[in-house]
Amino acid sequence: MALFYLLYYLKDHIGVANPDEGVMLLTVIYAVCTIITAIVGGSLSDKLHRRKIFVIIASWSVSSATIVMAWAETLAPVIIAAVILGLAWGVFTSVDQALINEALPSEKNRARDVSIMTLTVGITNMLSGGIAALALNYLGGYPGLYLLCGGVCILGSLLVVPVRSSR
Repeated sequence: MALFYLLYYLKDHIGVANPDEGVMLLTVIYAVCTIITAIVGGSLSDKLHRRKIFVIIASWSVSSATIVMAWAETLAPVIIAAVILGLAWGVFTSVDQALINEALPSEKNRARDVSIMTLTVGITNMLSGGIAALALNYLGGYPGLYLLCGGVCILGSLLVVPVRSSR
């Protein structure tokens, strides 16, 4: 969600004179940070044989980035949020996939289980636009939207704790 509405957020909420350039700058920052930490985070998680702590810390970090975006009034804090978001998302995506594979009930049905997971992610992405529209209308605009995103990240991190098949 932090990225889906970035152009409008920069234009309407932050008041950036050229939001297209702002989106490009933030996307490059986010992408570089994501690539670096996806490699480093995944490798470190494999080396330490730990998954949950990486996913939890990454989720809380994504939440902190969205909170920064909720309260930002200039581009500088949004750049900081893009760095935090990229660093966290790289770790999250690499380690979360490993955690999911460890948590699948059997090797025999892995392809089916991964396809169900992929389908649920797709459905969630489809619904997120409607949820975002509701948040923008009823939760106070972009601050409400990004605080909602932060809350969902925290909730998601708590749902990882009971997973027993991964450390």
